[in-house]
Amino acid sequence: MSVHGGPDKAIYAYPFEHYDYWRRKLPDMDLPWGMFGENLTTVGLLEDEINIGDRL
Repeated sequence: MSVHGGPDKAIYAYPFEHYDYWRRKLPDMDLPWGMFGENLTTVGLLEDEINIGDRL
């Protein structure tokens, strides 16, 4: 696994809660989960509540 996976690889998580903002800004656009390139769409993990190094 040279690109994805492994113990030292990063993932991109994007909060479900932000989709409402984008749906208001882009009302005519379909916004399926993963639309912003995230590997995980999370619920309840907002940027101001978690820190680099947190383990979930």
